[in-house]
Amino acid sequence: MNIERLSLDQMRVFDVVSRVGTFSGAGKELGRAQSAVSYAISELENQLGLRLFERPGQRPSLTREGELLLREVRAVLERVDQLHAKSLAISMGLESVVTLSVDPVFPFHALGGVLAEFAELFPGVAVRVSVDTLSGPAERVLSGECMIGVLCTFPEVPAGLTSFNMPPVLLLPVVASVSPLAKTNRGVSESELRDHRQIVLSDTGSMTLGKDYDIPSTLVWRVSDVFLKRSLIKDGLGWGFLPQHIIEGELKAGDLCEIVLTSHPLGGDIMRVNGIVRTGAPLGPAAQWMMDALCGLKDYTSQNLGRAHQPV
Repeated sequence: MNIERLSLDQMRVFDVVSRVGTFSGAGKELGRAQSAVSYAISELENQLGLRLFERPGQRPSLTREGELLLREVRAVLERVDQLHAKSLAISMGLESVVTLSVDPVFPFHALGGVLAEFAELFPGVAVRVSVDTLSGPAERVLSGECMIGVLCTFPEVPAGLTSFNMPPVLLLPVVASVSPLAKTNRGVSESELRDHRQIVLSDTGSMTLGKDYDIPSTLVWRVSDVFLKRSLIKDGLGWGFLPQHIIEGELKAGDLCEIVLTSHPLGGDIMRVNGIVRTGAPLGPAAQWMMDALCGLKDYTSQNLGRAHQPV
């Protein structure tokens, strides 16, 4: 066995023949004569000292040894392809990783679509996503920890950041269907909400110290996860604003219902969504594509939007 003389080309021929099933078919895919494919396999078998294919007729079949080695060969080829993609990315000036900080109110299904396309276009570039509420994305981008941020529940764009408009998120004030707030047939005023517990998102950043956004209740529970917030409201432990896209099932099932608030439009409030980057900090090709793709998203709300407002 002379394994040092093994070539990647021989391994690729072995892989293609195994997948296609014939030497002639592999030759067509590789753009080579059938004799060249047969020769490459024979040389590989000689160097390994193993028979990889049985050749009883027109269609060769893998031997047991061939089946075992095929898994190893494909693992080697996969690593080589990754190395090639990585080196190509470096030569093109691509980043090794793109970092994002995203507000949990943002529709993750929309982000997933962007990331799926990103993976196809930039297979050698890693992605790191942090989920941060309120001013968290702004702080991570300002510090340089993340390249791109998506602001939802924080209505301001701090100095040092450049913002890009993205489709808004529709928020609804909701409560469990068993709550007294759900049983009123008239609009509920902010003064009437003071004695009802409100579930709100807590800030993973520090820019909201001393500030509250649309919190009329005097009894407030703060949670860091929007899905925990939904669960607590559904369990009847309070009321709060939730994005329409994560409560569609609960609304349809009747577990949650919208509260009619006199200070808010019936049918939901618009929450502005801003993509943010550090002002003056250039993005590499992959991060720039990511930013452009996020800003190019279509409207991901299914209902008519009300007036602009920033409840959390």
